[in-house]
Amino acid sequence: MMDIKWRYISNKLVLLVFLISWSLFDSSSEISYYIASGVFFSFLYAANIIAGGDLKLILAFLPGVNTEYMLSTICLMGILGGCVALLCFLYGFSKKDWLETHGLPYGVAIVSGFLVGSAASL
Repeated sequence: MMDIKWRYISNKLVLLVFLISWSLFDSSSEISYYIASGVFFSFLYAANIIAGGDLKLILAFLPGVNTEYMLSTICLMGILGGCVALLCFLYGFSKKDWLETHGLPYGVAIVSGFLVGSAASL
C-alpha cells in the first residue's frame, strides 16, 4: 500500500521480507543463481530502469524462491509490472509530468510475482 500511495518502500518492511525469505531458503540451491539475479537487477538500477526501493524489495524476496522457479517468477513480475503500467495509462496517469513526479508503483508487481514464486517453492 505504501508504494501505491507514496512510491516508498520501507527499509523495515524490506528487512522483514528478507528474514521471512531467508527462513524459506533452500540450502541445496545454487547460490550463484541468487548472485547472478542480484547483479542483473543491480545493473537495472544503475541504468535507472528500476528504483532503489524496488531493487531492495527484489533482493529481499530472492532467497524465498527456489532456483527452478526463479526465471518464471521474474517473468511473472515483469508481466504484472506491464499490467500496472497499462492500468496507470488507462486511468490517465500517463501524463508526462505525472510520471516524472510520481512514477509507477512497481512494488505491487514485485510483491505479487514473488509471492507466487515463493508459494510455488514451498
